[in-house]
Amino acid sequence: MNDPMDSRIYGRKLQVLLDNLPALVAYVRADGTYLFVNRQYEKLRAGDCTKLIGKPMGFVLGPVVYEKVMPFIEKALSGQAVSFEVEVPFADGRLRWLRVEYKPDIDEKGDVKGYIALGTDITRLKVSEQCLKESERQYRQLFELAQEGIWAIDDDSVTTMVNPAMAKMLGYDVMEMIGTNFFDFMDETGRKLAGGIVEGDQHGTGEQVDCELIRRDGERVYTTMKMSSIYGDDGRYAGAIIGVVDVTYRKKAEEENKKLEKHMVQIQKMEAIGTLAGGIAHDFNNILSVVVGFTELACEDARKGSAQLDNLREVLSAAQRARDLVSQILTFARQGDVSVRPVRFSTILKEAVKFLRSTLPSTIEISTRLTTEANVMADPTQLHQIIMNLGTNAGHAMADGGVLDVSLEEVELDAGKVRHAPEVMPGQFLRLRVSDTGSGMTPSLVESIFNPYFTTKEQGDGTGLGLSVVKGIVDQMKGMIEVASVPGEGSCFDVFLPILEWEAQEYESRGEEVVGGDERVLYVDDEPAITIIGKGLLEMMGYNVETCENALEALKKIRKDPKAFDVVITDLTMPRMRGDTLAREIMAIRSDLPVILCTGQDFPLPEEHLKKIGVSALLKKPLGRTKLARTVREVLDQWGAKG
Repeated sequence: MNDPMDSRIYGRKLQVLLDNLPALVAYVRADGTYLFVNRQYEKLRAGDCTKLIGKPMGFVLGPVVYEKVMPFIEKALSGQAVSFEVEVPFADGRLRWLRVEYKPDIDEKGDVKGYIALGTDITRLKVSEQCLKESERQYRQLFELAQEGIWAIDDDSVTTMVNPAMAKMLGYDVMEMIGTNFFDFMDETGRKLAGGIVEGDQHGTGEQVDCELIRRDGERVYTTMKMSSIYGDDGRYAGAIIGVVDVTYRKKAEEENKKLEKHMVQIQKMEAIGTLAGGIAHDFNNILSVVVGFTELACEDARKGSAQLDNLREVLSAAQRARDLVSQILTFARQGDVSVRPVRFSTILKEAVKFLRSTLPSTIEISTRLTTEANVMADPTQLHQIIMNLGTNAGHAMADGGVLDVSLEEVELDAGKVRHAPEVMPGQFLRLRVSDTGSGMTPSLVESIFNPYFTTKEQGDGTGLGLSVVKGIVDQMKGMIEVASVPGEGSCFDVFLPILEWEAQEYESRGEEVVGGDERVLYVDDEPAITIIGKGLLEMMGYNVETCENALEALKKIRKDPKAFDVVITDLTMPRMRGDTLAREIMAIRSDLPVILCTGQDFPLPEEHLKKIGVSALLKKPLGRTKLARTVREVLDQWGAKG
């Protein structure tokens, strides 16, 4: 028989042991009253824990908590061990989470006498779990809402997760990308780049890389990637998280900037051409003035119907073309200053074809067919530019020789024919057709040829502006252009321009009757040859002419005798004093003395200003006999009528 004293000593030791446990420990009878509680219950109910002995469980826990644990109590009383978590208010007013275990006490007969209740404070763990869940929720939200692509792969580069931005970037749904291989969305170059970043990141040398991805529709997406590797507990590579930024817009902007840089280079080239053209125009037109002037003087001495006269007229025709060429260079260099007027297209076409014959290789045969003399409203220089650009391009397409066909005819375009060109109205049109037997173009190439800066030539061989300029001119004239081409068989360009019923302005007629006079003329130019020509042409018409080789000498003569002359003809660009300054000085001396200003350049001052400083007319060099005679006569008659 056991000694009762030993039992009491054992009971006290057990009590001390249970009181020092951090968990709440109690024994609950089958009737729901406490048989034993340890001191941790004082945290649950303030006061001496021994006072809880015999109290019902609902009294100790409170009705709310008791209702929550009631299902578990029933299981314990049925002989089941249960475990659960519950939030319980403690005596200090704080809510704490307990992990509770109920273990039934079953006697030899199998009856449940009660159960042991063990409650462990897991508040910190619970708070940590809640923080972790909140953190996961926030990260998930960031993952879902991130504007940049996020791509997770395993150690075999198989996609385990992508965010919506990544899927949208490539034109897929999120679930469609799960299970796909990371490298399946790249071409061979992209695989090498991305493979390098994967391998490099695994060795701690990973860095940002630019890589192209292929969308579902086949379009390319320019991206910047940054990878962060994931490692398992054993330290082995387990996959990676890849940040993907769509830089397509930036890439296109860079390409546009490069195009703009090329455009600026072309503009600078054109400015250089303009500066050069403007610089040489005066001297070149002075040279042409000498050629034209002395040739016309020689024509007067030549016998009518002689071969000599025919030859001299050919010289005049060539000089006139040279004059027009200088004007075209100046107009092109100005990029936009155009002189629109009724023009007979066939005349411009004939001149342009002559020029093409001299510029294209002799291996290219040029065939022309003109069946109309109709007019168009245009700038002659721009028409010339259309023909030259189309003809030159055709020549480039026939590197080994071929046939260039140029034709001009009248056609009628109905509404169906112009439906793709909203600005073009149905009606009568001139059709310029330029076709070649060259290399031809693919359909995709045809779609690109009118884009600015597009060129098939080697770098440095062309500007890429030719056909875009042609289209711009045609659009401005309310016309349209069509292209047909077959690789290996050649190309055909049809330019349609609306016909104008007005009379076109032709070159001055050399057969026009020249009307002269006997008035007194002062001719001023710093080029002695030009003053000789001017004097000779004007005296041939009956005028009395004196010459000066500088403006100061002319001004001295006028001051000496203001009534000595009826008209003054002066060059614009001269040393010591310009022609416009001379005109202003003359006006101050004698306001009724007309001044005709001659220039080999484009004169920038407006007509109102010229009249204000005393200029009655402006003549462009080189001066032909007919133009000079007509202008002098018109100015003298105008001032005579005023008098």
